[in-house]
Amino acid sequence: MLSFDVQQTRAILIGTSDCIYDAQHLPPLPGVVNNVLDLKRLFIDPDIVGLPPASVHTLLNPQTPSELAKGLFQVAKEALDTLIVYYAGHGMKAQAASGLYLATRETTEQACEFDGLPFETFRRAVASSPARKKILILDCCFSGEALEDGMGSEAALLAAGIELKGTFSIASSPATKLSVAPLGDRYTAFTGELITILRDGIDGDDQFLTLDHVYQELRRRLLQTGLPEPQCQSRLDGSRLKIARNQGIVLDLRANLSAIQTRLDANKGQHFEFETFQKIEQYLFAVKQSGDFQNLLVDPRYLVLKRYSTNEATVEQVVKAFWIGQIKPETVSRDTPEVAPPRVPEDKGQSTQPRSVHIQPPEPKSPQLVLALAEISLGVLLLAAAAWGVALGSATPFVLAILFVAAVVIAYNVGPTPQR
Repeated sequence: MLSFDVQQTRAILIGTSDCIYDAQHLPPLPGVVNNVLDLKRLFIDPDIVGLPPASVHTLLNPQTPSELAKGLFQVAKEALDTLIVYYAGHGMKAQAASGLYLATRETTEQACEFDGLPFETFRRAVASSPARKKILILDCCFSGEALEDGMGSEAALLAAGIELKGTFSIASSPATKLSVAPLGDRYTAFTGELITILRDGIDGDDQFLTLDHVYQELRRRLLQTGLPEPQCQSRLDGSRLKIARNQGIVLDLRANLSAIQTRLDANKGQHFEFETFQKIEQYLFAVKQSGDFQNLLVDPRYLVLKRYSTNEATVEQVVKAFWIGQIKPETVSRDTPEVAPPRVPEDKGQSTQPRSVHIQPPEPKSPQLVLALAEISLGVLLLAAAAWGVALGSATPFVLAILFVAAVVIAYNVGPTPQR
């Protein structure tokens, strides 16, 4: 996350490319216009800084020192979280007065203390802002002199009720040296390197560029090409403020995503089953569409795919990363039969008769119990027949009962044996 609230941050980019009354001593600087316009594009680019366009103000070729100072003051008072101020143009030192003067269109070298803007006035406009973080970037000759008290003393700012969270100033050259604007180049030398760093990022694993990252890389590049050494001043850990997303990492991530896609296409249908391959493809498509590359650095799916693209991760590790906490369809055997009630075996014949379903009969009672009940019943029958015969004074009912019992006994012993 960047170190400022983009909604409460304001930036003003000021540039003076022509001093119309003294072109001999203060020659045109056509690169300044490109400095301002291209810096604005970077500041409003959501992949780099992401400030709302309405929060980034440009002031090109102010006619008078008053116009420059008022424009800066108006923007400064709107900034509540962070104020970013950039100036590119001619910087001068007066012969009879000390201090740095910034050029406008009507400024002349000999009379700069009268028609140029004293940096002290510029500084007071910056210091008047309620913003708790302030960033000042100066690309002009002798700009290092501004750093002697670039943002005002901490004591004075605190006394004015401004709660500082950090300030940082960068100057394109020392207090006693000229800055460089190569003839025919698109930008001035200092701002050209600044734009390149913000646009392309730097090597390393840092997701964000701090002001110290930017300054150290600027210093390294400018010294490497024999240009003046830039100067910086940091207060209250201002050097740690994160000003932009590191595009160096984004470029690496894009290259890695391309390598991953190439490896997947080469092994399509060989390493992954359809469901997993489809899931990976959908993930890569969503990442490319969103452009949200910063979160990839902590995404286990991207990390394992990156290792897979260089043969450092196995197929099993990729599958695990994409199906963690889920049921992977290909882990369920397609040959596993569904659970269903037992089916009646198919009749192999050609009969059209409906198949019979065997119903298990209830368990029969014990034969011993049945025999005992039969003996009791026959005994009761014989007693009843004897009583009936006594009542009639005849033996006939008793004889008939004995014959019936004998028939039952014979039938039981001679008949078929029941199925057990």
